[in-house]
Parts: sequence; C-alpha cells; structure tokens
Amino acid sequence: MIIGGDFNSVPYQTDRTGYLNYSKVLDGIVRGFEPQHMWRADPLRTIFTHYSPIGASRIDRIYTTKELSDKKIGVETVASAFTDHKSVVMRLYVDAPSCDGARDSGK
Repeated sequence: MIIGGDFNSVPYQTDRTGYLNYSKVLDGIVRGFEPQHMWRADPLRTIFTHYSPIGASRIDRIYTTKELSDKKIGVETVASAFTDHKSVVMRLYVDAPSCDGARDSGK
C-alpha cells in the first residue's frame, strides 16, 4: 500500500512555520493503518514542500506499508512547474521477474 499526496495538514509542529493545520482524518489513517512515513527530513536542514505568504510546511507526504519501506532506495524533493509545491519523489527497489523466459527464441 502506498498513500501519497497533498494532505493540507501538518501532523507535527516541526513540519511547518506559521500556523498549524491539523487533520483528524490524517491522524486517524496514521494511527489506524500504522503506515511508514517515507520522508524523514534532516533536523539540521529544514526542507518544506509548500510555500505561502504566511509560512512554509511539509503537507506533501508519502506513506507505505512496513514491507515497502524496507525497499526504499531514496526520497527527495524536486522543483515543480506551475505550482506552489515541491514534488516528493520516492524510489523503491522492486524484484521483477525476468522477461527472457517469456520470449520465443525461434530455436
């Protein structure tokens, strides 16, 4: 399971400047399903994904199951065109079956 998007909510005080926009729904999802938050910001280097005239926050989040979190290769933010958000990009290692056996070699 992968849950990601712009939640317009900040569950932790450290994920924002300005006002706190808390969501009971997001809190319920996190408490109920216990997903893993895939992007842990460096406490020495604050990075936000949304900027506005009244503050900045990390409202864009990606959650996965514990099994998928173990396959995480990396997570980063990148600039996005035509929006006031940065994109959060997650890379996972996924075992894929080889396609070689499915091909007809013609022999």
